[in-house]
Amino acid sequence: MQKPKVLYHASPFNDLSELEPRFQSRPKDFNEGPVVFASSSKEYASFFLVPTTDLWTSSGTIGNVFYFLCGDKKKFMSLDHGGTMYTLPIEGFKLYRGFEWYSTEPVKPIKKIKVKSGLETMIKNGVQVYFVSGKKFKMLREGADHLTILEGVKSENENRGLLVRDFDYHHK
Repeated sequence: MQKPKVLYHASPFNDLSELEPRFQSRPKDFNEGPVVFASSSKEYASFFLVPTTDLWTSSGTIGNVFYFLCGDKKKFMSLDHGGTMYTLPIEGFKLYRGFEWYSTEPVKPIKKIKVKSGLETMIKNGVQVYFVSGKKFKMLREGADHLTILEGVKSENENRGLLVRDFDYHHK
């Protein structure tokens, strides 16, 4: 994997002059102490513009397609107040996995782009956004295959005719 020139960090908080390492933003299996997380992918970073939990949202990739699933559209929309996409220097970051990077030191952004909506930003960056029923989301939480859950569900991208990308539903 080629090292990216810059990384991206999204936050519902605007005008941060420096990103401080924190414990609460780390995955459960991560043991490096407080860190600043960033991504080589704008799509992935945009997941974090809206403060959500894995109790009612799920995100990731299927093949090369980024997706964001939400089981509570009303809650999501009430929490979507936009935020800022920060561009960060790669210096001081270590690769965690895939397109996730971390730094144990504070990081000063080299660029800030304020956005009005996390949803709009995800769609603009090509993330396939799905609002599903509570029942479908419960199936997902209980281990159902993501493609099975999404089959027949229209993405927000499709509803708006913007950057629609299809998954391969005929997987083995």
